[in-house]
Amino acid sequence: QDTIIHNEEPVLPALPHVPPSFVGKTWSQIMHEDDIKIEALVRDFKEGRFHCHFNSEPSANCTGKRMRRK
Repeated sequence: QDTIIHNEEPVLPALPHVPPSFVGKTWSQIMHEDDIKIEALVRDFKEGRFHCHFNSEPSANCTGKRMRRK
């Protein structure tokens, strides 16, 4: 379900500081895609599905339980 918005908003050019996934898109398109991703993460969290994005540390167990501080 891609939403096409016809307006005069400029698209981002391919510059060194612009991420490749942003090139050719408007800020509105980027923000819309970001909102969709955030909504999906929130929905997964509310349904009890946890995703571990940072598992390089042994303390990152991603079980949803609080870690006890020493």
